[in-house]
Amino acid sequence: MKKLLQEVRDGLKYLFQTKKEVLIFASSGTGAMEGAVTNTLCPGDKVIVVEGGKFGERWKNICKAYGLQPQVLPVEWGKSIDPARIDNALKEDNTIKAVFTQATETSTGCFEPH
Repeated sequence: MKKLLQEVRDGLKYLFQTKKEVLIFASSGTGAMEGAVTNTLCPGDKVIVVEGGKFGERWKNICKAYGLQPQVLPVEWGKSIDPARIDNALKEDNTIKAVFTQATETSTGCFEPH
């Protein structure tokens, strides 16, 4: 197993064109989302959550479950957020520690680049 895992890690380095270590996260996507929240933030931290579909809802719920204070920026399902809304929210509150969003909200099939 050790040899196989090393081959996989080497292959990922090649794939991502890096000499740095590539971390492998053995979980579902939700597990990775939860790991991102619990390993970078503390209860009470303020965050922005873009909610425009099921994954936005999941970010919000994970943040609440771990005691964060999410400022939810709702977006009509099937549409994407105007990046200026995020920028404005960050300018209004300099205590925000993170922004949770997704490049593509696959639950709605939305991909509308700005």
